[in-house]
Amino acid sequence: MELPASAIVTKFSGEDELNNPVPVVEDASVLSYSQPLSFDVDQLDGMELTEAKFLGGTLVLEVQHSLEGVVYLDYDFPSVMTPSGPLNVPMTLPAATPNVPGFQTVSVDLSESVFDFTGASGNETNTVLAAVSAVSGPINNGVGSYLIEASDSVVVTMRFQSLAVERVAGYFGQI
Repeated sequence: MELPASAIVTKFSGEDELNNPVPVVEDASVLSYSQPLSFDVDQLDGMELTEAKFLGGTLVLEVQHSLEGVVYLDYDFPSVMTPSGPLNVPMTLPAATPNVPGFQTVSVDLSESVFDFTGASGNETNTVLAAVSAVSGPINNGVGSYLIEASDSVVVTMRFQSLAVERVAGYFGQI
């Protein structure tokens, strides 16, 4: 069985948080956020997944941002176990310019990965725990700092593709 391809898009911005610009220097935290990710499995006729092990598949992680410096981003998925341990995706994002956003994409092989879909409480379904953090890297603008404005953003798109299921647990609706 193969799960349908799915995508989750998350936008982090200062729109509701920043009243004034925030100065950023090298090694400063620019993003720290933990969130559960809910998978829309409506196309699976009401399945409520609690666990799945995948024979194969790919996570494509795309990040676009408007920050003026290099950004070291780290995406952790503590409820996704790979053969080498919990899934962690580090990325180095190039600096954005006024006309071109910083952009990076990474593909991760999910072969033999086990997803725990029970969330933080252990009683949820279709939910994976995730945390993202980002630190400012080198700033090469001659000033050594830049400002994060309310209009700045980091947009993360996660695409799960060709997820071939070895085993799955949960509620599968009326059979």
